[in-house]
Amino acid sequence: MEFLNFYNLDDSDTSLSIYLRVGGLPGLSVFGIEDERHIRDYLQSVYNTVMMKDVIERHRVRNVPFINNLTAYIADNIGKNFSAKSIAKFLKARDGKDAASDITISTYLSHLAAALIISPVYRFDVHGKQLLEQNYKYYFADHGLRNFLNDFDIRGSIEKIMENVVRHHLLVQDFKVTVGQLRAGEIDFVAKRGEQRIYIQVTYLLSSPDAIKREFGNLAEIKDNYPKYVISMDPISGSISEYPGIHHLHLREFLKLQL
Repeated sequence: MEFLNFYNLDDSDTSLSIYLRVGGLPGLSVFGIEDERHIRDYLQSVYNTVMMKDVIERHRVRNVPFINNLTAYIADNIGKNFSAKSIAKFLKARDGKDAASDITISTYLSHLAAALIISPVYRFDVHGKQLLEQNYKYYFADHGLRNFLNDFDIRGSIEKIMENVVRHHLLVQDFKVTVGQLRAGEIDFVAKRGEQRIYIQVTYLLSSPDAIKREFGNLAEIKDNYPKYVISMDPISGSISEYPGIHHLHLREFLKLQL
């Protein structure tokens, strides 16, 4: 809603598409929504300033090209489970050499998180009710910066971006957000605020019976009475009779909810 207000936009799917593309940093408000060149320059300036002052200079990072490549790698893989060790293994296989140790990568990730460029999301054992300390997911504080690092090519990344904005919508309402781990599956987000708890699945489209079963079925495995949501971009939303009690909302409607 803040994005709509500072751009004076109608509440529409077109406005949502713009938000998903450019992000929500408040400095964007001084530019016209069609002024792509200045929007790109602004996002690049924010990224460069934070990286230089709060990461490279503050922590005396020597391998600047590598930490920039690492940030771009995270941008391309938001919402995926990985560890510093798995990143090091992937980069070695891709580049044919040891680009950096897993200890160095872990250190760099902590620097990026401290600068609020990215943030880790821990896994939560839904059945065991405890945090799991290995294999985080990472998301960006602002998805516009994430898109900038991917040259605004969001065609194959829409579901990742949706996850990023859903998580952000939960954070600004003071929820603590984790990834839900089931015995045989995963819940995208478990949001907790005091005694309140919400389970959320995010998917681009419920395009097949298998997709419906995967998203709704995982939520149906949780046998408590806390609210459960499936968020998608389907033009038609609403509950599904086979899965009573699970809410299905369009992303645009969810982003207007005060939970």
